[in-house]
Amino acid sequence: MSQSDLHDEVRQWLRYATEDLEAARLQAEGADPVARIVGFHAQQAVEKALKAILVFLCQKVPRTHDREALAAVTAGWDVHRVAVGLADITDWATVARYPGEEPAPVAKAVESLGTASTVLATVKDDLRNHGLAGI
Repeated sequence: MSQSDLHDEVRQWLRYATEDLEAARLQAEGADPVARIVGFHAQQAVEKALKAILVFLCQKVPRTHDREALAAVTAGWDVHRVAVGLADITDWATVARYPGEEPAPVAKAVESLGTASTVLATVKDDLRNHGLAGI
């Protein structure tokens, strides 16, 4: 894969992460926000942002929803510092998807949205600092 193709793929991961973050934001700002929708999309934004780094580093993108495991790969990057304590956001990947286990309240989901926003912004800064342009 050429460097140009690699950078295009990284940008695509970031675009998807940004779209998930926007979906979470729109739901949170709605008249009757649903915690599981906000939390799920916030979790997806974090996951895709961290996976963008893996793509950039030419590493295999694992099929996992565990943000802490994904963040461990980013040692030495600024996002590693802000991605501490992602266990709470990881829960939104599963708890929010199926009936049976009630997710946390909307306030907790909005907190996850803030975390996702910080992680995504930091990932973008990290990637710019490592030579990815156009993001």
